[in-house]
Amino acid sequence: MATTPASTARATRPRAPRAEATPTAEVPEYTSRVPYFGHLLRAWHDPIALFGEAKAAHPGAVRLVFGPHHYVLVSSPASIKHVLVDNAQGYVKSRNYDGLKVVFGQGLLTSEGDFWKRQRRLVQPAFHRQKLAKLARTMTESTRRMLDRARTHGAPEHVHEAMMRLTFAIVGRALFSVDLEGEASAIGEALTTGLEWTNDYAEALVRVPPWLPTPKNLAFKRALRTLDDLVLRIVDERRRQPDPGDDLLGMLLSATDETGKERMSDRQIRDESLTLVVAGHETTASLLAFALYGLAEHPAWQARVLAEVREVLGDRDPTFDDVPKLALTRAVVDETMRLYPPAWAFERQALEDDTIAEGRIRKGAIVGVSTFLLHRDPELFPEPEVFDPNRFLPGAPERHKLAYIPFGGGPRTCIGNSFAITEAVLVLAMLVRELRAERIPGKPLVLDPKVTLRPKGDVPVRLVRRA
Repeated sequence: MATTPASTARATRPRAPRAEATPTAEVPEYTSRVPYFGHLLRAWHDPIALFGEAKAAHPGAVRLVFGPHHYVLVSSPASIKHVLVDNAQGYVKSRNYDGLKVVFGQGLLTSEGDFWKRQRRLVQPAFHRQKLAKLARTMTESTRRMLDRARTHGAPEHVHEAMMRLTFAIVGRALFSVDLEGEASAIGEALTTGLEWTNDYAEALVRVPPWLPTPKNLAFKRALRTLDDLVLRIVDERRRQPDPGDDLLGMLLSATDETGKERMSDRQIRDESLTLVVAGHETTASLLAFALYGLAEHPAWQARVLAEVREVLGDRDPTFDDVPKLALTRAVVDETMRLYPPAWAFERQALEDDTIAEGRIRKGAIVGVSTFLLHRDPELFPEPEVFDPNRFLPGAPERHKLAYIPFGGGPRTCIGNSFAITEAVLVLAMLVRELRAERIPGKPLVLDPKVTLRPKGDVPVRLVRRA
């Protein structure tokens, strides 16, 4: 609240001196750091361990120092709500998204302000319920093709790679009505290179400009060219057709602005398409691989999912209408996203000084939310390391709305959340019915927390065809 300067006060008698308001202290700092670099070296080595230690020292919110930059890790649902919902207009995507902007341009993941709102309105209809019913057929048809190959050639040996191929086939047919399965290997390699580059770029204390011809930049440029060639080729082929089609690409080609005159440029369509390819492919593949790992680790849960699938589906493949009936399968998906959220952390940057319950956030500070740690908080999820899908079945205790946010929260909640859930439930149900997931003894699960959370190498799981 503003106060009246003493020189303009019209009081007629002297007043007692007024005590100065005590400024709100900053969010407490995690003091275990080294000079100049602060906590940066630990973040490079093992960000999840660093965040876990800092959160243990100051559970609600804690301030880290990354070189010249302040990073506030917010972990209490109430303060997360303040940043993502109550004062969402006071924050933008952080500087660490600059590398993603090089890859995705002005897609929904990276754009801001009115432009983001406009693009969100244009893309939203592609994920309405009636569209999902049609997309569900694509999901099950692609999964059926994979399972038919398993009958002839045996179950896939590398689980995560197989899920990457499957989800890439689904996203190609669902979004572009194109069979991209034959290009999955090249595109998967290009995506891995691109995402690793963006992760290194975000973490660098001194950023090497992308145009400088270093070996890493040259490999990144080749990967980006592979991705661009794919998307722009599909866009060009579709523009030559008299009917743009009713898939996502057709909708983007037909969409106009508020005036009804201006359409999206090829570059804008490329940015949105590539964003949705990655969001609908890479993250869902990791989710499915982690779900199979959870079921391999817990055979009793796998048996329960199998019983549910056989009871609901019999021998037929599922449809969109079966998703609500597969409640236990859905609970396994939800519990997997609790333990291994593909978007394991996301960030905002404060436009002005702000205050949360734990203290003041200074202007320009990066505010991080680690869904990985939030979902493993024992105050929110008792015995948080235990794989227990019961947490998401009817009768489970209620929790704060911002305690479980695998798709983010607030106005920038992931637009494809329903697509991802539908795909994961349908695909997992079909996989469990025909393939048994077995734990490979002696091999640990190693996590790779970069732009997204992936298994490092592969999940220690063997898939075996059921009799």
